[in-house]
Amino acid sequence: MTLPVTQVFIWFDLSATGGDFFTLNHPSKGMLDNTNFKLAGDFQTEVTDDVEDLNFRRGRSRVLDEIPAGTGSVRFLNPNRDYDPFYASSPYAGNIVPGKRIKVTSNSTPIFDGLIGDWTFDYDEAQLTFATAIMEDGLAALGRKRFSAWTTTQETPGARINAVLDRSEVAYTENRDIDDGVETLQADNVSFGSNVLNYLQLVNRSDAGRFFAARDGTITFRDRTTILNSMAAAQFSDTGSGIPFASLSFARGSEFLYNRVTVDREGGIAQTVSDTDSAKAFGIRALSETGLLLNSDTRSLAFAEYLLNLYKDPEVRIASLEIDLAGLSSDLVEAVLDLDSGSLVSITFTPDAIGDPIQKFALVEGIAHRITGSSHTVTLSLGAADIRSFLQLDEPEFGKLDSNLLAF
Repeated sequence: MTLPVTQVFIWFDLSATGGDFFTLNHPSKGMLDNTNFKLAGDFQTEVTDDVEDLNFRRGRSRVLDEIPAGTGSVRFLNPNRDYDPFYASSPYAGNIVPGKRIKVTSNSTPIFDGLIGDWTFDYDEAQLTFATAIMEDGLAALGRKRFSAWTTTQETPGARINAVLDRSEVAYTENRDIDDGVETLQADNVSFGSNVLNYLQLVNRSDAGRFFAARDGTITFRDRTTILNSMAAAQFSDTGSGIPFASLSFARGSEFLYNRVTVDREGGIAQTVSDTDSAKAFGIRALSETGLLLNSDTRSLAFAEYLLNLYKDPEVRIASLEIDLAGLSSDLVEAVLDLDSGSLVSITFTPDAIGDPIQKFALVEGIAHRITGSSHTVTLSLGAADIRSFLQLDEPEFGKLDSNLLAF
């Protein structure tokens, strides 16, 4: 059985323990302007050999929820007290603290990049000791920040997100990948002490986009048009023609059935739309989006109609998919590891091998990894995908009039 090669790195400051760092009065390490012996600071340190198991989850379970901070844990065997904050002779002395960067890769592909939020330690009667690093992605750091009072200008969601990340009280200097967005947001007054992450999620919700920390740690905003006319990033199948999966779950119910939708913007008049046929068939099921930053009631009405069109009819939805990476070829493993929030996937399956195969498209909403010395499983939380074709100017196929839909 072949498993992907998982590696775990923590950024430790090891200058106090010696090693290849700049050292005053040393004949080689003390030379100025050299690139081999760096000044003190946190540097990438591989700790894979000490890892017993790790698990983490990024993304959301339900498409209408906010995307929360990704979290997880890495459990280390600790027989020599290397990860013990009380042990002064540890090679990592002074580094077993919150805030250190941690990265997990699989076959060299980043699958989690964030910070250590906490350490916990276990010591049992058999004198076995373990240390566990609690991981969190970049959204958690934004969730601990608070605003000074400020006033925004009318601008796109992407511009608003960048303005937030650039503010001195936020001072986000890590990688970011921010779409412009579809809407134009109204100017508003941000109150002193309000939560930075909550506000960024409101900006995102006003554009019906995705705001998340990507698997490589990049803070990312994708507007709602990103996946229009896109191709599936991975094809899963139980027929032998795609990536095999261990299990899936699907449902047809009312969890995402709404036939009366209200959208209310800050300072505006609530706009409500409904579908009579759906309400007659399934009863009234209401969805309300309030406090958005849209810049007109006309846009609120268009937003409500967009949501109604998405959710007025029940449909079969693939809820989750579990993949066992053991034994998969390297290209299939890479296709799974490359997935991130919003990736479009296709799933082909035939329950109990009865009848014709069913093919469904879905969007990746959440990704969970469970890794031990003998297994690596990935669980995808999925949401319904709109696979209709939409008009795109200057595209040979999607630019044809009367063949493609206009998008909200």
